[in-house]
Amino acid sequence: MLNKAQKRQQIDLGLAKIKKSRCLVFLDFSGVTMEEVKKLKTGLRKAGATFQVIKKRLLKLAMKEAGFDFDPLQFDLQVGTIFVPEDLTSVAAAIYKSWKEISKTKKNFKI
Repeated sequence: MLNKAQKRQQIDLGLAKIKKSRCLVFLDFSGVTMEEVKKLKTGLRKAGATFQVIKKRLLKLAMKEAGFDFDPLQFDLQVGTIFVPEDLTSVAAAIYKSWKEISKTKKNFKI
């Protein structure tokens, strides 16, 4: 369990990434192996984006501080966030490639 300082650090990290991003993409990564997550992160990094898992409650607070009325608690499962600093088209191929690869083993993988 995170203490208050660690939670604040997570909120600040999320807030900084939100402010630098032009687009956010949410994905359900439950059931995805660490190897697949590493491949996803590598592909996104090459395309200029980052993938970060932040607790939904803390992400909600970061979104609120950034001025967005969005509640990630609406998602029932685990949620990871892809922070895209450029236009979404700059990372669409990397996202699609990862989705296609992961969907081979996890049929209900959602982005």
